[in-house]
Amino acid sequence: MQLEDYTDEGGMPRLGYKSTYKNHVTVTQKNLLDNTYWMLVRKKERNIDVPAEVTAERTAINTEANRLIAAIEAATTTEDVDEAFKSASWPSQD
Repeated sequence: MQLEDYTDEGGMPRLGYKSTYKNHVTVTQKNLLDNTYWMLVRKKERNIDVPAEVTAERTAINTEANRLIAAIEAATTTEDVDEAFKSASWPSQD
């Protein structure tokens, strides 16, 4: 698989190795954030505060996703992408 996105011989755009792994990071981020999304809706609709620990956890999830995407983007080989992806340290879900 090519490292960067490309267009195949038939003119179809294809995701490269980096984009594939960045998508995995984004899906994981979304799945982790979905667990507390209802609290944001509750805050918006009924002005019930989101607990500080939930806000901190959401911030940590977003920070880790941003770190991983930046590391994957900076990678110059598929091995570098693998190492970046394996370095994930998502906050634990209590």
